[in-house]
Parts: sequence; structure tokens; C-alpha cells
Amino acid sequence: MELRWIWLPPWQFPPSFTITTSNTLCFFLVIIIIFLYLTHLSNRPYHPQEPSIVACPLPIPYIGHLILMALQGGHYIRSLGLAHQNRHLPIFTLVLPFGARMYVVTSPALTTAVQRKPARELSANAMLPGVVKRIMGLDEETGEIVRRGVDGTNGGEGGGGKADGKGVLEDLHGMMVGYLGVGKNLDQLTAEAVRALVGEMDGFLDGDVSSSTMPASEPISLHQEERESENRTHDLLPWVRHLVMCASARVLYGPRNPFTVEREKQRQNQQQQQQHSGDDTVKHQDGNLETDFWNWDHGLGQLLIGIWPSVTARVPYHARERLVAAFRTYIDAKHYEPEDKHTSTVLSSSSNDKYNINRESGKTNREQEHTQATTGAAPIVFNRIRIARAHGFSPDGIARSELSFLFASMVNTATVAFWTLLRVFADDELLDAVREELVRGGLVRDCGEDEQGKEQELHRADGGSASTSQTKSTAASKTAKKKRHLSLSALTANKYEACPTLYAVLQEVLRLASNNFSTRLVMENTYITPPATIESANVMSTAGAGQINGQTHRYFLKRGGIVQIAGGVMHMNPSIWGQDANEFRPGRHQPLSSAGSSARQESQDEPSTTETRQVHRSTTARSSAFRGFGGGKTICPGRYFATAEILGFVACTVLRMEIEGVNDLDKDANNNPEVKVKARPDPHHHEQDGLNKKKSRAIKVPEVDDYILPVHVLEPASGETVRVRIKQREGAAGERIEVVP
Repeated sequence: MELRWIWLPPWQFPPSFTITTSNTLCFFLVIIIIFLYLTHLSNRPYHPQEPSIVACPLPIPYIGHLILMALQGGHYIRSLGLAHQNRHLPIFTLVLPFGARMYVVTSPALTTAVQRKPARELSANAMLPGVVKRIMGLDEETGEIVRRGVDGTNGGEGGGGKADGKGVLEDLHGMMVGYLGVGKNLDQLTAEAVRALVGEMDGFLDGDVSSSTMPASEPISLHQEERESENRTHDLLPWVRHLVMCASARVLYGPRNPFTVEREKQRQNQQQQQQHSGDDTVKHQDGNLETDFWNWDHGLGQLLIGIWPSVTARVPYHARERLVAAFRTYIDAKHYEPEDKHTSTVLSSSSNDKYNINRESGKTNREQEHTQATTGAAPIVFNRIRIARAHGFSPDGIARSELSFLFASMVNTATVAFWTLLRVFADDELLDAVREELVRGGLVRDCGEDEQGKEQELHRADGGSASTSQTKSTAASKTAKKKRHLSLSALTANKYEACPTLYAVLQEVLRLASNNFSTRLVMENTYITPPATIESANVMSTAGAGQINGQTHRYFLKRGGIVQIAGGVMHMNPSIWGQDANEFRPGRHQPLSSAGSSARQESQDEPSTTETRQVHRSTTARSSAFRGFGGGKTICPGRYFATAEILGFVACTVLRMEIEGVNDLDKDANNNPEVKVKARPDPHHHEQDGLNKKKSRAIKVPEVDDYILPVHVLEPASGETVRVRIKQREGAAGERIEVVP
């Protein structure tokens, strides 16, 4: 057998060729030689100062890393970063097909160096147009508009570029940063969002079956005794998602948003079916927009591949197209513009009286939300549509752009709110501490009785007639709804100083559930070196960043490479967060009050200078390593809004509700004995088993699912649900919470 035959396909072998033992051995020998040679090439650095190359556990050169990324998602990069902690690799290289490089940054110090690089060297936006085009399904013309003006380049007049060189992405980002920055606009939007969430909770607690607070899987109408039954259970994640979806869509896109319009139509159809059939438990129809939204969200990884998405990603593709069609109708009808008279017409058909009442005083959260929502979409949405049109977006492109904004504004908010609620209610001591802070810190105060609640009680006491007696008035006064004010300004003042425990829980949730990556494209050959300011804070020694044998090292990055700032690795780094980095411990985010305190609790001595320095170093390192909202130029512009919205929602929930887990002996609302949740002992409790069992809420905290593409905050592992009972808190019956700025 001649070696030149190796490169020929079998049908071109000469007739004299026969398969013999020597031919077979020769063939496999050549294959082994080629394999070893490719392996050698894939492990050879391009430059002497290039970051160390990490070999793939799967011994397949060039494509091994890609295979494991596809199979394990974000877990693969995190496990690689943590596995090489002992090698002190603040940055390492993964070799990809065709010699491409992926540089994974796991050090806070080098992260700062990457973020300080100009866009002409490391661009955060260069890859964004292609990603957005595949995920959102943009046409060629719209995709070209998005590409122009990236990083202030390729601008110019015509084709969507502006004379100042700014593209649509930069204009949109600049507008949102200004609108969502600290100030009056942010305060107003946050107050409206929290009011909307509280309004949804009001409907749920009141058993208002016509409100939008009933999840799609729940009956649209329930008998009163069923609503009051303590045996009714809910899956906590879909329940929170539904509240956030309803509130976010209404606040951002007004009362004529696609989701509300669809629910109104479904509600009318269901009421007609109930009237004809007499069945009082007609369920929501499958395939609604809310279901489509989450199907699209869970299929983003498939859409990102971009190969025949209508076939290879059929479910998320068609879900996205139905959502785009609904938003296209919204855009074409100009429902984002202020049209009070049309809004009143749309909402007049609703059987939810709370949205139809418009008093000048004593308004509930829903009434205030209705009054504000009648002006159309929120100003931030109105400006987004205006900017997109100015750059030449078609109506279809605008619809897809707004769908992406809804995704960015609510997906992480809903998931983080779920984890925060779960963590607070899973620990009785933590729940008591949060409730005490809210009251002691002056965030909540009593402000008398709710006049509307009193009128409703009078109406009920009289059986619906117009006349009332003094006896009925007295009875109604005893049951009138108490009203309390929640001050958002007090909640957010001085970096949430009034609620440090609740804020620490939120930060710890973000640390454990965020496995995010900040991506840069290397535009030209460059070097990165940890900044001296970070070194002086001793982050270098604690995080193993950029030092070899005590000397600061700089790293070469090859043009065309991809830089990934691995937030998930930094969030789990034991040298930064302690040996219990994988455990939930919110106290680690309050270092000045708790760090290093255990050694002096008995002696009550003042902290030493050395101890104070250690606390300062720890605080600095952890602050640099916390990537819950990203960092640098790509930091989330809505982080202040999301934080205040989540904390306000959780605060109102813990004040008004009790959430308890479903233990092994319980069944769900459908009497399905297979849906069970085992009680999980609280690691923060040190009481005897009997007392601990008595205090346990039997809420299981599931593991996060990091075996997926980490496009947002991680959800519970596949197949794990949190079944809970949600009811009014004892002593808070009929209570109302009014949100004030």
C-alpha cells in the first residue's frame, strides 16, 4: 500500500489494491500520526506570552472543547476554571477549530484590565449584531442597520447610520442609561412597577378570579371555598413569573400590550363558554403568548446556532414568530402612543372592577397603575421605538427589537425574585430578620384604613343594595382594610442601608445563580496587564491574578480571539469567598459587620488594625469578583431598576404572605400523590432535631441548572419544582400596601 492512497477515497483505489493486515496497520498508523500531530499543534502556543493552553478532557484536538461546551453548557467553563485554581491561572486559552482562540478570564484584576481596553482592541459589540440577528430573526436589511455604527465605527449617512457615526445600538444604550440612571425617571418607573406587582398580589389574595393573577395552568374561576382552601398549592417559579410578566408588560407597554389584550379576549371567550356550559372551572387555552415567551426563552441556544431554525429549533422559532406577530399588531396600531379614550374602551370590557374605578383619592395600587398606564407605553419604550424608526427599522424590526427589550427587562427579574423569595421563606430566622428590618427601618408605616376597602365591605354587608344601616356600617368598619405605606426611597437610600439583610440575600442569590460571561472580540494583537491599583488592594494574591513567581505578568491576545470573562468561576472561587463558596450564606456580603467577628465575639474587643485591613481586602476582592450585573461598559443599565423592583416585591410579599412547602404527606391541588417535595433541614439552624422540625417550612431549595447556555440567571435543575402553599399572613387579612416613591 502506498501512502498516497491514504488521501484517496475508496472508490478511486487501483484495482490491484487488496485489504491486508499490513495495509490495515499502515492505515491506522497514519491516522495515529495525524492525530498526534494535530494534538501537538492544538497545544502549541501562538506567542510566548499567550495564556497557558488548557488541554481538553476529551482527547479530540480542536473540537473537543466545543463538544463539551455543547453537552455541558456553562458548567464546562466553570469546572475548568475551578479545576485549575491550584495552577494559579488568572487567564487560560482554549484552542478551537482552525486555530481560533478563546481566552477565559477568571481573575478580577485581569477583568479590570480587559474592561479598560479601548474598543479598537477589545470590542464588546462586534459580535452582538450576529447574535441578535440569529436570536431575534432579523432580516438582512435590519441586520445591516444593527451592524452599522458598532463601537462608533462604520457609521455615516444612509442605510441606517447617522452622520455622527453612532449606530442604533449605541443610541439605544445611551438613552436607556440616561433614563434608568439614578434620578426622577428611575424613581417613577420603579414605583409604577412595584405598584403593578402589588396589584397583582392583591388580586391573588382577594381571590379575584377575573384578574390576570391566575397562572395559565389554573382554573379561570374557582368556588369561594376552593380559593380559601389551604390544600391548594402552586409551583413557585411559574407563579412568580406570571406576576412579573403581567406587571412588566403593563408598566412598560401600557394596558394595550399584547399579553393583556390576549388575556382580555380569552377571558371573554371563557365567560361565554361558562354561560353556555354552566361549567365554572373552564381552564385557560394552551398556546398563549406567555407560554410562547418561555418556550422561546428556553430555546435561545438552539436559535443561536442559526442552521435552519424553523426545523432544528421548531418550538422556539414558531413561539418567537407568534410573539413578533403580536408585537407587530401592537406597533401597527400605535398602542404605545397616548390615547386615553381608546384605552378606556379596551378596558371597559374587563370584568375586573379594580381597573375600571377611577377615583381622585384613595386609589389602590391597581387604580394608580391604571391611571398612569392610560398614557400609553412607558417613556423608555416610546423613545426606543422612536430611535429605531429614526435609524430605518421596519415595523417588523421594531417588533423584534421590543420583544428583545421585554426579554431583558423581565426574565432575570422574575428568576431572581423567585430565588430571593425561596431563600427568605426557606429559613425562618432569615424571614424574621427581614420582616424586622422592614418595620424597624421605617420602610413600612401604618396610614389608617383604606376607604375603598370600607366601601366594599359596606356593599357586601348590604348584599349589594344601595342603602346601608348603622349596624352594617359598624360591621364594615371593623373589617375595613388597613393600609400601609412602603417607601421605595427609604428602601434604596444609601445602598439599601435600611434593609441590609434583604439586600445581602439578593446579592448572594445573584452570586450563586449567575454563571454569566462577558464577551470581547480581539480586534488586533494586544497585551493585557493587571492594573496596579488592583494589585495594591491585594486582589492579586487572593485571586491568583497575573503574578508568576511574585512578578506581574502580561498576557498576549491574538487577533480574532474571543475573550470570555467567566463570572461563574469568580463567584465560586474559594480564595475570594471562602471554602464554603458553594454554600448560601448572605452574611458574606456584610463583611464590615460580620467578617472576622467570630474571633472577638467572646472578648468584645475592638477590631485590630490588621483585622481591619483583612476585612478591607476581602471587601475589595469580593466587590471586584461580583459579576451579578456584569461590569465595565456592558454592565446592565437597568440594575438599579431591577434591584429596587425585586426588593420592593419581596418586601411586600414577606409582609403580607406566608409561603410554606409541601411535604411528603401532602398532595397537590389535583390530588396527584406523585408531586412531592421533601423537607430540607436548614443549615443555619442549630436547634435540636425536634425543634428544628417544628420550625421548618418544608421548602426544598433545588440545585441550579448550569448545564445550559447561561444567557440569563440560572433556573432550578431540570425536573425540580418547588410546590408551595401561598396564603395571607396571619394578622394581615384585608391589609393593603401602598407603594410610594
